[in-house]
Amino acid sequence: MGNCFRRPLDENIIAEMELLDRKKKSVETVFNRRMKIILVGDSNTGKTSIMERHCDKTFRKNAVSSTSSSIRIMHADYEGEEVQIALWDIPGSEFGFKHALHHARNADAIVFVYDVINKKSLHNLLEWSKKMRFLKTIHDTTPKIVVGNKIDLNPNSMESLPLSLVESLVGEIWHLRVSAKTGENMDKFSKYIDYLAERIIDMQKENAKH
Repeated sequence: MGNCFRRPLDENIIAEMELLDRKKKSVETVFNRRMKIILVGDSNTGKTSIMERHCDKTFRKNAVSSTSSSIRIMHADYEGEEVQIALWDIPGSEFGFKHALHHARNADAIVFVYDVINKKSLHNLLEWSKKMRFLKTIHDTTPKIVVGNKIDLNPNSMESLPLSLVESLVGEIWHLRVSAKTGENMDKFSKYIDYLAERIIDMQKENAKH
C-alpha cells in the first residue's frame, strides 16, 4: 500500500469528493483511478484510531469521539495503475451521522467497526447495515469487512458475528479483530484494505464492460 495523506475536511475537499462520487459509474484513466472506502459503527469503537494507526502508525491516547467526518487520501500502485483511495471516517453519533449522510453515500467498500468489550456495538452493526442499505450505499456485491477493535482489553475475544448481521450484509464478509492502540493485527487490516482495493478495481473493470 502507498502513502496516506491527511486532508482537511473543508468545503473544497467535500465538493471534490462529491464530484468524484458522480463519476463512479465510469472507469477513469489508468493513472487516475479513484475509490471510496468508509468506516462506520457506533461512537467510541475506535474508527478514527484504526484509520490513524493504518495511515500514521500512531495512536492518540486522549482521542475524543468524532462528531464530524474525516478523510484520509491514500496513493497506491496496483499492477501498474496509480490508484487514489479515500478513507472516510463516518461519525457514529446520531447527530454526527445525520450531518454526514452525503459522505456515507456512493462508497465502493465498507468497513464496519465494533468494540470487542461492548457487545451492543457489535449487535448495532445490524442497524448500521440497514442504514447503509437505506442510503443505497451497500449492495449484495459491495466488498465489506467487519472489524472488532480493542482486543488489547480483551485478548480472549472470540465472538462470532450475529446471524442476523450476516444475513443482512449478504455475500462475502471478512471478520478481523485488531487493537488500534497496540497495533496488533493492524498489518492484517492493511492487507484487507489492499484486497478491498483489488476487488473494487475488478468490479470497476467488469462494470465498464456493460
